[in-house]
Amino acid sequence: MIDSQQIIEGDEECRMHHEKWSETALRDYQGKKSDIDSLIGSVNALNNLFDTGALSPQFGTGSPEGVVSANFSLKYIDTSVPTEYYNQTLGSITGWVAL
Repeated sequence: MIDSQQIIEGDEECRMHHEKWSETALRDYQGKKSDIDSLIGSVNALNNLFDTGALSPQFGTGSPEGVVSANFSLKYIDTSVPTEYYNQTLGSITGWVAL
């Protein structure tokens, strides 16, 4: 999780602290702030996926068809046979194919 103590000034703060900056410089700075905020959000979301196990194969006994919803790994392993299944559609409970 990214939890930086660094602060990128908002629009009003930036205008107040950098009075001599041109409008172009201010817009560019705010664009960079937006890009950094977006990147931090994406990294934190990806980190949450790892924490929840959503990127790991799922395990169980028996076929996943009609029962198991495909997570981000799109894989299921039947431990009783053993057989690995793949589903190309995230969130779908149908369409599992034995590999």
